[in-house]
Amino acid sequence: MPMKPLALFASIAFLVGCSACAAGGKTPVTTNHFYEEGAQALTKGDRSATKGCNTGAIKYYFTAVELFTLADAPEALATCYNNIGTLYTGEGKRADALAYYREAQAIHTRMNNLQGNIRVLTNIATAYLADGTPDKAEASLNQADTLATEGQITWPQSTITRASLMLHRGDATGALALLLDLKTTIGAPEASLAASLHFTLGRSFFALTHHEEALAEFSKALDVDRKRGALHLMATDLREMGRCLAAMDRKDEAIWHLERALRITTLLGATGEQKVLQELVIELTGNTEAAPLSVSGYFIERWTHGDSFAAPCD
Repeated sequence: MPMKPLALFASIAFLVGCSACAAGGKTPVTTNHFYEEGAQALTKGDRSATKGCNTGAIKYYFTAVELFTLADAPEALATCYNNIGTLYTGEGKRADALAYYREAQAIHTRMNNLQGNIRVLTNIATAYLADGTPDKAEASLNQADTLATEGQITWPQSTITRASLMLHRGDATGALALLLDLKTTIGAPEASLAASLHFTLGRSFFALTHHEEALAEFSKALDVDRKRGALHLMATDLREMGRCLAAMDRKDEAIWHLERALRITTLLGATGEQKVLQELVIELTGNTEAAPLSVSGYFIERWTHGDSFAAPCD
């Protein structure tokens, strides 16, 4: 089963988006107007990234890079680089993601920012794992854990990423045990971290064919993502709920969830994910138009051609 993008950005993530995963830490309060304008651009980028509007997010992040450069705010620049890396990870651009992560890591190292380095190393592990290089992912996680131990810093996202690594290697039982232990000690996590935890728990339960438990965890992830307007992740949650329901022979409910995901991704203009969802719907319905309901089909056709009044990324 595919990984969920960790779009937990600085306001994330991770990012995917990303907030918990991609945040570079809070930067000092300043009256420099370049810094203030950069912070505004960064916040707009985070909002776009959370929705799944990557093109807009990149524009705002690049603007923030320029403004933070003029403000001479290296830690804020590291946050931008980290968040850009998280976006590129979600788009499958590992080389680009790693370039930005390494730049952020160099700044954190120079500034003796242990927590920033732990964040970046965790994100680097996610990029390697998404690219199918688990050994490199494990090496990055081990570095992050070593720094966390040295600095007595807790970074739960690294545990979630390690569980994803275990799932990749077929150890769903170990991944589930690790996540359940984290769940008992984490307290009340912020939204993006909570969604990531629930989603990865869902993947673990699904891998063990515990479909009821998986469905419950994906549903919890959806609740969190819906409240924070994480549109692309909402579609991912709905897709995995649909897969669970299909595995449970609850075909009509599965189609309903997949159609909801399809409508969201179509409005987002996420053509790759749209195609995946259409294929899943066709597989369940046998309808080559991938639109069991004529009204749904009408709107999907309109939105596919860019004919919409409330497209979130316009």
